[in-house]
Formats: sequence, structure tokens, C-alpha cells
Amino acid sequence: MDIPYTVTARPDTGLWNAKVGIWLFLASEVMLFGGLFSSYIFLRLGADYPWPMDEMKVGLGFVNTLVLIASSVFVVYAWVALKMRNWRRFQFWMFLVVASAGTFLVVKSFEYTAKFNHYHATLMDGTVISGHLDHDVPKGEAKGLVFEASHAIVDGASGSHYFLKYLENESDIRFVTDDGTEVNPSRKWFEKVKKGIKLRAKADRLAAEGDTKGSESLTAKVSEDYKILESFDDAGQLKLTLSRPGKFVIPRNKALSWEAGKFEFTRGLATTLEGKLVDATLKLEIDELDMRVYLRRDDPREKVVADSTLFTHFNDATEGKKLLADFTKYHTPKVEAYEADVAEWKAEHPDKEFEEEPFMDFERVFLDKLHAEDHTEHGDEEVHAAAGATADSHGGHPKVTIPFEDVEFFSNFGPRKNPFYAIYFTMTGLHGLHVVGGMLVLGYFLFFGRKLFLQCPEHMANRVEVGGLFWHFVDLVWIFLFPIFYLM
Repeated sequence: MDIPYTVTARPDTGLWNAKVGIWLFLASEVMLFGGLFSSYIFLRLGADYPWPMDEMKVGLGFVNTLVLIASSVFVVYAWVALKMRNWRRFQFWMFLVVASAGTFLVVKSFEYTAKFNHYHATLMDGTVISGHLDHDVPKGEAKGLVFEASHAIVDGASGSHYFLKYLENESDIRFVTDDGTEVNPSRKWFEKVKKGIKLRAKADRLAAEGDTKGSESLTAKVSEDYKILESFDDAGQLKLTLSRPGKFVIPRNKALSWEAGKFEFTRGLATTLEGKLVDATLKLEIDELDMRVYLRRDDPREKVVADSTLFTHFNDATEGKKLLADFTKYHTPKVEAYEADVAEWKAEHPDKEFEEEPFMDFERVFLDKLHAEDHTEHGDEEVHAAAGATADSHGGHPKVTIPFEDVEFFSNFGPRKNPFYAIYFTMTGLHGLHVVGGMLVLGYFLFFGRKLFLQCPEHMANRVEVGGLFWHFVDLVWIFLFPIFYLM
């Protein structure tokens, strides 16, 4: 049975079926991305803090823009080749389209990786720093807490086996109850415990309803099949002893509280460790210093930059003093110039009130700017060195070790950092999925389309045209994404 209008156009619309379908689909896509672009505008206009700017690598975004524009041209040439009934030429151009899509995804993966490996910390006093984890320390220990546990207290009703993923020496550890029973707090074990607790609660409910026989039968079953429940206390918790000290390296966002001899996981894991807190510090090699909140001009304070707790956390105190001196040297002339401009404006407009800007861009600075003059004097090899860097500093970035008690917020440059990155990853991630989808469809035509081409070349050309329309839309979305995220 032949489906009408798959090759020839309908006489009333001048379109064949797939073309009508793709235009309806693209209309829904316009509404989807239109909503996301609108959300971005509202978030940016309503932000109460300077919107992140100049944080994207323009070069990478520009390369991807050229790649997608070129791929749009290639897909047209591939369609023309089918119209000319030239399969080999179609294969050549379509291969370039698929290769371009792959190139786009590879470049994007480099950009995503860089963001996820770049970290940001806001200190309790408002100082904001960013940089990379100390390369001399294992990654987990550089950004997490290290606890040496002798006991683990698990909650039967809401506990989770996921706390074990943070145990470094799990293969050498055995968990034993107070009565000497060895247990394996795995996912299967927790599921069995939770099931037993539910059955015991059901037995209590039957007893309350007067079903004594049913309650006794179910209670006997729980006692027989779920003996481990007898080891839990009245609060539903079980204390497990580790056969040897267990080294836990735990991300800060998984910690509910900690002290010298006790660590409590977040409620989702519902586990408490007893033992010794080995380390609870964040270790970064900083490349950016942001003092804008600390120095905001609409909230005058008696404090000065030197009061920031950051300068007490440098691994090398000399580096901290040097960075403070460099920042002051960089910042003071800019403040004086700004205040001179304000005074001049007020003199020219005596009848108007000057609207003070709460945040100054020069109060957020990449460290390599602080010694710009020294860089030109000492050669190109120091262009990327940070102020106060020693020969041993990784990439010229000074190192800091900050207790988590002094850290208000910590994150990589991922979606949770701020609204900008949340919508950046949402929109570019969704666009990336569209690139993958288009790549798979067009790749299917490239590698498996010859049979249809030999049977009905016009039908094959129509399919490629529909795929090409979708690909043009994907490219058009990026044409909007590139300037708003990378240039504006």
C-alpha cells in the first residue's frame, strides 16, 4: 500500500506530507526555545548582582559558529546532489555535515569540561574567589572533607547505601554489629531492612485494628525473615563497627554537620560517622579575586580589603601579602579615577542627583591583570602568571587552604553556581541534544540511505530536505545562543 503525497506534493498545499510535519514540529520548537530565551532576558534584567560577562571562551564559541554555518551549506549541497542523482557526491557532502556536527560536540565538550573543573567560592565575609583545585592534592580531598571513621550509625527507615561511595578503602572494611553479626550495608541490604520495617509497621496497624491473628502471623514472619531488625534501637538506628578505620572523602554538599569526632551526612543519606575528622578545608589555586560585594559603594563600610579573611588562608603568607599589595595598587587608581569622573559629573549637573553604582567591574579582577606591566617587562613567559606567584606555583596561581566554616557557598562553574550558568547549561545542553538528534538522522541517510535512493531517489531527496530543514533550525538557534552568552 502506497501512502499518498510522500513523493509528490498535494495539489491544494503544494507540500508533501513530511514537509508539513517538519514545519509543524519546528513551530513547536520555536515556542520551546522562545520561552527559554524569554526566561534568560527576565533573569538578566531582574538580577540584583552584576550579570556574569566575559566568562565564556569567545574563540571556542566562534569556531562552533563557523562549523555550524558551514554544515548548513554542506547539507544543501548534499540535497542538490540527490536531485542530480549523484550518490557519491551526496555521500561526500553529507559526510562533511556529520563530521561538522561531531566537531561541534567535541568543541562543546572541551568547554563543558573546563567549566566543571573550574571552581568558585564565596567566603562568609563576601569575598569571592575562583580557580582550580590544588593539583598537589587528590581531587576529592581538595574539595571535600576527610573523615577517618571507626563506627557508622545508619538509619533503617531513611538510610542509603550511597554513603559507601565515599569510602576510599571499602574493599578492606567489614561492618559488624554490637552482637558480632557481620553485615553488608549495600543497596540490597537497605531495601530488605526498609521492607522489614514496613511489615512490622503493618503488623502494629493490624493489632490496633483488632486483627490479632494477622498481626501475630506477620510479626512471626518479620522475626524469622528480618532478624537484623533486632539489632536496631528504638529510634530505628543501627551502630556498625568498622573492622579497621575507614577513610571517607566526602563532598561538602553531602555534609550536614561535622565536628572533631563526629560527621553527619545529609538527610538523604541518613548516616552518622564516629571517629576522627582529618581535614575540612577547601584547597584552591586561585586565578580570580572578586571584592565587589565587600566594596559595594551603596553600603559604605569601615572595613578595608585587607580585612578579608582570604588573606589569612594563603599557603604562603608572602603570596597573600603580595596579592593584597597588588590588588590595592591596581584598585586604588581606578577608584580615584571613578570618583574624579563622579565629581566632574556633579559639577556639570548641580541640579541632578548622581545614581551611585553599587558594584565596580574593576573590583572583580583576574590575577594576571594585576601585574600587566611587569609581564611586559619580564617577557611573554610570565603573561599568565598571577600576582605574588612563585616559581613553584602551579600555572602561577597562588594556593589557599580555607576551612569550610569560612565558606558560605562552593561550587564548580556548573548549573548551581548562579542563574546565568543554570540557563546556560539548560539552553546549550538542549541545543546539544538537538545536534545529536540531527547528527543521527543525517548519519542514517548517509550510511543506510542507498537502498531507498536506488528504489526512489526523489523520496530520498525529500527525506534529506526535511532533515536539512531541521538542521537549519538547529544552526539558527546557535546563531542566537552565541551572541547572548559569549558576546553580550
